[in-house]
Amino acid sequence: MLGGSTVFVGSPLEKTIPGQLELMLTETGVRDVRVYNWGMVSAVSGQELAAITHRAIDYHPDLIVVYDGANDATVPYTYDPRPGYPYNYFLTEVGQKYVERRITTLHMFATLIQKSRAVRVLMGDLFFIEDNHLALLRHQYGYGTEPWRDHIAKTYGQNLSRMATVCNGNRSKLAVFLQPILLYKNHLQQTELAILDRDISQMHCKDVYPRLALAASQVLGGRENEGIYFSDMSRALEDVEEELFWDHLHVNNHGNELIAREMVRQLLPIIRQDTARIASANISSPTSFTPPEPPQR
Repeated sequence: MLGGSTVFVGSPLEKTIPGQLELMLTETGVRDVRVYNWGMVSAVSGQELAAITHRAIDYHPDLIVVYDGANDATVPYTYDPRPGYPYNYFLTEVGQKYVERRITTLHMFATLIQKSRAVRVLMGDLFFIEDNHLALLRHQYGYGTEPWRDHIAKTYGQNLSRMATVCNGNRSKLAVFLQPILLYKNHLQQTELAILDRDISQMHCKDVYPRLALAASQVLGGRENEGIYFSDMSRALEDVEEELFWDHLHVNNHGNELIAREMVRQLLPIIRQDTARIASANISSPTSFTPPEPPQR
């Protein structure tokens, strides 16, 4: 299972979404199930695609589950504005320029602290450098415009399409779930209300998220016969009355449980179909393959 920090987090580990998924599948009678937690903090779909291509296929997985969407929507708004780029990748580029002595120490420092309102107020125009890297990128990519939002959705769809191609080539099934976000929860509790009140990106998400769902549906929809599945779970928690979210996309352990339960409901027919097919063909699982050690958390 791949995704961002929403896949990674949970305490203890069995309370993460992958942990809950493995437990629930076992309780339903699925034999010898093993779910690997490959959640990466702040990961976007392009990084998940890279993980599938370069590492996950070495495990010969029966099924790859991807749970994402929120980072693809919000990272370009808040951090690096280039759709599909990793979290704050522009800072890596600035650091490289500094190492190569193509920019000054002042320029690098200004880039690092440019999001600090307090520092900018205290230091005045000292840090308003003309060739500010972030400002240039936002201008170049049309930050905040309709084409830019379309570009975000298109990039997400392209990455999912590439995931499907890799999984088909590896004879692995792929299930992609567009994750729920606080914006779509109807019954907001006090902490959740406060989060939305101070989340300036909510209107951006409200605009972009349906575009992500459409892009995913266009490239993955109707491909069940290929072992490719897409589910829009963006509103999966909309009618839950209790408090679940502790920011705009992360939920508590009970929220992880609710998400995993819905995923099991959707995945179980796929898994049982495979189990029945293997049993009817009298095919035993290979015994000579030993998967590599999973990455340490």
